[in-house]
Amino acid sequence: MIVRIYYMLFEGEDGWKLALWFSVVLNVNLAILNMLPIPVLDGGMILMLFVVAIMGLVGLTMTIKLRERIQSVGLAIVGALIIFVFGNDFLNWGESFFSKSSQPAQVQQQAQPQQSQPAQPQASPGK
Repeated sequence: MIVRIYYMLFEGEDGWKLALWFSVVLNVNLAILNMLPIPVLDGGMILMLFVVAIMGLVGLTMTIKLRERIQSVGLAIVGALIIFVFGNDFLNWGESFFSKSSQPAQVQQQAQPQQSQPAQPQASPGK
């Protein structure tokens, strides 16, 4: 992701327009991600309030130990998401790095004209 951001902002002609567009898209994505019902995030807190309210209507209470376990699961989900995103970013960065380092050899091979071999005459079937 970081590599893509760099190329999008600094390799293009309209860098400032892309930077503005990127900041808007990033903020909207962050807002949507933050409202997911994962217990550590804000959407998860809203979900927990609804669960506590429904449990209160039924006559049950949520213990601190249960809240801590739910928060731990949410933190594990967010941690796994972070590891996935960074891993994907590093894989893309490595792929783009290694594809650029091998690109000159490919270009050199394409630049050399291929020598065509003379066509061999085919034997006629009747002879």
